[in-house]
Amino acid sequence: MLAVSRWLDPWFLKDPFERACYHFSLRALLRSETHCILFGAFAGLGLITAAQAILDSPRGGPLAAPLCLAYFLAAGLRLAFELPAGLSANWVYRLTADQGSLGSRQAASVARKLLLTFLLPFVVAPGFAIALFSLPPGLAVAHAFVVALFTLLLVEALLIRFRKIPFTCSTPAFENNAIVLILAYVVGFFAFTGSVSALENWMLKLPFRFLALFPIMAAAWYGIRQAIYDPGDPGARLVYDARPPDAVQTLNLSGAR
Repeated sequence: MLAVSRWLDPWFLKDPFERACYHFSLRALLRSETHCILFGAFAGLGLITAAQAILDSPRGGPLAAPLCLAYFLAAGLRLAFELPAGLSANWVYRLTADQGSLGSRQAASVARKLLLTFLLPFVVAPGFAIALFSLPPGLAVAHAFVVALFTLLLVEALLIRFRKIPFTCSTPAFENNAIVLILAYVVGFFAFTGSVSALENWMLKLPFRFLALFPIMAAAWYGIRQAIYDPGDPGARLVYDARPPDAVQTLNLSGAR
């Protein structure tokens, strides 16, 4: 593992701060029981929906299966990033990290590379192998390209307004918008897997239709990147406390906690 890390770090992680945040986040995810359970639950749902997609449609299943798994893995990781690990130790990042737009860019870069660490080997590569069993080699390569492209776009979309170093921010007030959050995840799942699978099937019927994908993806990519790295956004600073201060402050004279 250390040998692989030494080989990957120079080109995958750009600077020492990014390397420190990445390795801290990866260890926090894999060593924390809470984070492992949360991520494992999403990964299990992804495997179930991917298997169901293959069983429901043997022909279209290989197209939808990687998208299902990619969505749940990415969504599970994105949600796990919101849960702190050793919150009292985030003073290290408060002292060493740039707290402005540069710091938010570095935080988004770390989160992106954590997502890709799981998505590329566990979604894109197996998706290509599955496609080889159901499609001609040329179409299998095109399928793998489309899956990789939309997986990267999903990663970018999940990082819109992401201003945190993973696992270093206090837990947001999920109870205030839990129903909306669940609905957003459900709608996002059907929108991502259904629309992308339908689009890919449409393009596979006439391969020249793949040419229309490039301007669409370029425009979507540019829009999302601008939303992530908007220098004019007054909130483009690193966040460590996700809970806003109470509207009414009390003196707590009774001493109750």
